[in-house]
Amino acid sequence: MLTLLINLESRPDRLAFMSTQLDRLALPFERIDAVDGSRADLAPVAETLTAVEQACALSHRKAWLRFLETDHARCLILEDDVILAPGLKPFLDEAGNFPDDVGALRLETRFMRTRLGPGRRCRTRGFRLHQLHSTHYGAAAYVVTRAFAEAAARDLAVFTQPVDHVLFGAADACFYPPAAFQLRPALCVQAELVAGVKDASFARSDLEGPRRARLDLLEQAVPQRRVKVKRPVSQKLWREIARWGHKLKRMKGFAHERFVTRRAWREIPFAGPGVPAPAAPLPVPRGEQAL
Repeated sequence: MLTLLINLESRPDRLAFMSTQLDRLALPFERIDAVDGSRADLAPVAETLTAVEQACALSHRKAWLRFLETDHARCLILEDDVILAPGLKPFLDEAGNFPDDVGALRLETRFMRTRLGPGRRCRTRGFRLHQLHSTHYGAAAYVVTRAFAEAAARDLAVFTQPVDHVLFGAADACFYPPAAFQLRPALCVQAELVAGVKDASFARSDLEGPRRARLDLLEQAVPQRRVKVKRPVSQKLWREIARWGHKLKRMKGFAHERFVTRRAWREIPFAGPGVPAPAAPLPVPRGEQAL
């Protein structure tokens, strides 16, 4: 399987970090020169996307195009700040782990509770593939097929949302794939989320500052709650009845989802060494939170 590593020319520290891991795993790779978000011609095309996030998305598209220049059937795409589990190469070497209908398979975790479909057993023992039914941020490690890369390179020439939302934001309007899948447990995790590593210079995300600034602006635009007012007893009674009706409806929906469609909110652990660091997660929209 082809392995492509997205890396900025200005970050040789990250290249060295990834090269050490990949060499240790005996996993050959090709470097993709990432698009620099500080370029003057990279102006945000929407308020939902910063220049740095646009550069990140274009870097991933660049990797898809390079993949299509080869004769490989699948490609592992990595960003340059991920920790790789020792089991990554054995998992990639087993062709039976990659069903033909799985066009995009996410290999990383950000330790977010995620709404997943029923698991399919992988050929490699202890791993399962789950269809994503909620957003799990991050596009630092994933496998795509030629068919998926061809369609994505054709359809995604311009980005108005971050690439991880487009690829793995199953609950977002911008979600592109017909279906995306998550490996559980994950074989990769971004260094900023692992204690003992997160404070290293190579672990500092180039996206975190701009993305948080954009999200803060969006949150400021959300209308404030209305002032609480006194209501008649009859109105309070009907509101309470409606509240319980809504609660029962949610419970019915939860039961249908859990026992009929067999979807559930689950943690996605990391299959390698390291303990999650207490990092501040990106905000999850209320509609995506667990019941």
